[in-house]
Amino acid sequence: MYPILLDLSQLPVLVIGNGREAARRIALLDEANPQDLRIFADAPTPELSAAAGARLILRLPTQDDIPARSILFVGDYSDAQSGQIVALARARGALVNVEDKGQFCDFHSTSTIRRGDLLVTVSTGGRSPGLAAHLRRYLEKMIGPEWSERLTRMAAERTRWRDAGTPHDDLKRLTAELIEREGWLPTAATKTDHTDSCPT
Repeated sequence: MYPILLDLSQLPVLVIGNGREAARRIALLDEANPQDLRIFADAPTPELSAAAGARLILRLPTQDDIPARSILFVGDYSDAQSGQIVALARARGALVNVEDKGQFCDFHSTSTIRRGDLLVTVSTGGRSPGLAAHLRRYLEKMIGPEWSERLTRMAAERTRWRDAGTPHDDLKRLTAELIEREGWLPTAATKTDHTDSCPT
């Protein structure tokens, strides 16, 4: 597996499914502000209809509905139905993810912590989504909403340093110094004290 981030302002995204899996995927995608999100369902549940809203198309897609260079998320269908959709997508050069059916997946989604433009992701390569979700919840306690503002500040400082002609190699040093000065991350001493302590 090779992790990447997709800019959904540049790529069409299709969600195909009738129920909970598709509704969950729509909620996650909406957090990323996709510019072209199309939702297909031939027998949508009320939950799916509510999540899709006016974007819902009440049928399964044909090959002509699938743009080249698009991303498909499929859920709530049997292996046979999923396989038919995947075949249509691949014939158009699209990438496909079918919920919990690794044999049909060209890629796997990550479990994500989103703090503004800061993304922290956990992936098990599709082997254990439950473990990825547990690790995400653990990390969420350590990476709070304050990190959104921290990233905004860091980006502004980086722009100022670059505008001042700071050499590229110095940017890492200045970044590390700012993080340490503000105490944003535990120090090595703190971590050592924690790991060396043990019950007697």
